[in-house]
Amino acid sequence: MVGVDNKKAYTNFTAQFDNPSNDAQFIWSTNLILDNEVIVRKTVTKTSSVLETKTEDNGITIYPNPATGVLNITIGNSMNANDIHSIDIYNAYGERVYKSNTFSPVISLDNVSGGIYIVKIQFSNYQVVKKLTVQ
Repeated sequence: MVGVDNKKAYTNFTAQFDNPSNDAQFIWSTNLILDNEVIVRKTVTKTSSVLETKTEDNGITIYPNPATGVLNITIGNSMNANDIHSIDIYNAYGERVYKSNTFSPVISLDNVSGGIYIVKIQFSNYQVVKKLTVQ
């Protein structure tokens, strides 16, 4: 077996390799060339909070859809426009093409080319996601 005690890749991470209560493990293969690369597996026990995403009809309407120049957004009577933290529009590549940190009932799409988009309306503890087609 090849020793690793003098390898820089090992000695730079002694806290991860030498802590009995939080120890990473070496993963050895049958290939000595691959074994000269340090591969570490770490188990994460705590998950981060994830915002709930609502896609059903929840009092928010976007129209017209398909849109050609402007997008109108209406919110239900039980909702408050001040509760909206941001409105983002993403293209099919996941690139944000529009961002606003305030609610606006009319959004100009003049600089948005035709295609399929995702509209995300962010509230404090959830987000509403709508599909949008721009012609």
